[in-house]
Amino acid sequence: EAIALVSGQDFLGFQSEPMRVVLINNEETSDEIERRIEATCQCFDVPPESIAENLFIRSGVDAEKLVAARMIDGEVVATPHRRALKQFVQDAQLDLLIIDPFVQSHKVPENANEAVSRAMVLLRECVVGDEHSAALNLVHHIRKPPGGLRASPDDMMVARGAGSMLGEAHFVFNLSDMTKRDAEEVGVDEDDRLSYLRLDDAKTKMG
Repeated sequence: EAIALVSGQDFLGFQSEPMRVVLINNEETSDEIERRIEATCQCFDVPPESIAENLFIRSGVDAEKLVAARMIDGEVVATPHRRALKQFVQDAQLDLLIIDPFVQSHKVPENANEAVSRAMVLLRECVVGDEHSAALNLVHHIRKPPGGLRASPDDMMVARGAGSMLGEAHFVFNLSDMTKRDAEEVGVDEDDRLSYLRLDDAKTKMG
């Protein structure tokens, strides 16, 4: 998604003017993030030099992990990281901020509805300014389904943690891989099934 938007190339089914994107990954090294970027560029014939100036990356492994909110005396408060990130969005005139994963971007109890809701608001305020605003994409994990079962791919309630997160989100998309049963039903070979992904609009707010 980041590379499609920065390059302006239509390889995900939508066309846009080239945009400015920052990708913050709190779980991977810079080397791994760059490997994924290079592989995507190779796959879709995107010259790396064409995205170099407008795609920003930050690793929470190689550098200090970005944490935008934490609990102090029972209250959820913004951190210096959050204030710096808000300023960077304005200074760099970003169009999209991607944070992966959401759970690593805060220090509040994952199942506490009010605390998670406040953390979401603090992150959303990072991308909203008086003169410039950007979009925010939070990558989140789903709960592990019981043995032998699979999570319903179009159900947003499979998201891990507090349900208030889903209420604060304008859109919720579920990304699922193809199970063996799915492959058998549609006639896809076992060797090929991991090449297929399913993307569902699980909130259908704009339906």
